[in-house]
Amino acid sequence: NTKAAQSIVTKTKQSDQNRASQSALPEKKKNVSIMATEFHEDSVIERTHERWVGKCVRIRSRYGSLDLAQDGNQLVTSHTSHALFEIVRVAPVGASSESRVAFRVKDSDQYITAVLYGDAPRQNILEALVEETALPPEMLRQVVGYAVEDASPTDNFEGAGFNYSPMTVEPGPINAMRQSFQMEDSNGGRFGLRSCFNTYWRSQHWENTVSQSPHRLGDELWYIKEASN
Repeated sequence: NTKAAQSIVTKTKQSDQNRASQSALPEKKKNVSIMATEFHEDSVIERTHERWVGKCVRIRSRYGSLDLAQDGNQLVTSHTSHALFEIVRVAPVGASSESRVAFRVKDSDQYITAVLYGDAPRQNILEALVEETALPPEMLRQVVGYAVEDASPTDNFEGAGFNYSPMTVEPGPINAMRQSFQMEDSNGGRFGLRSCFNTYWRSQHWENTVSQSPHRLGDELWYIKEASN
């Protein structure tokens, strides 16, 4: 009986090991597939940036062209006027090799700037401050919580992950966290413009401003056209 029990245990273990080995193969293939997809996406974005870096452009959504508010530094959309922007390359930060660009107001040192909001930038900044300062962590959390805005909650009328504070233009030198973006080509001359925290420029049409969204749908697509002057 003892030998029979041991035989059953041994066969069960072998069977479990075989199943584990078989189940690991699809997971490995899945990881390789994800890496290949990410590499492909990075290559596509890099080629897109190569086509546009150095060009002066006009940017518009389906609700109007990108312009600067007359009474401040906010970005607005307009059907009667537009600003011009120069696309410049942003040097990689730290260990990151991501291709990124910035949008500089023509003939100025002002760059399109995103509002930092949500848990990802809050955690990113907190970790950096903990390494660089001697302030107590609780105090740092309060400072960062004050400086970084909240994302909209799940019961928001549009759902979670939005921020309605207008994007602005701010002086350089370029702040990679707030002023660098990736151009995602959606064909037909339309682009999703993504921040380093995976939020997208969004044409907030009911106020004619530019805010941020967690996804890339119609309001987050921008036509970019090279300007002749």
